[in-house]
Amino acid sequence: MCNTCVMCQKDIRAFIEFGGPVGFQSTSPDSGRFVCSTKCSDAYFNRRQSEMTAMADSSSPVLLFLPSV
Repeated sequence: MCNTCVMCQKDIRAFIEFGGPVGFQSTSPDSGRFVCSTKCSDAYFNRRQSEMTAMADSSSPVLLFLPSV
């Protein structure tokens, strides 16, 4: 389990044990990664959305290796 916020690197061990401020949450149910606030949460999910959009828009050579059904 990660003991720091994935965006600002703030130590969040106490949040994990006792609950945290508004916006403290796991980045996904099984990830063990957390964001410490609404600000970091918004920034994290915007960054992930941008990464996914960039991957979808790119002509990735990974698609060449997908098995045909």
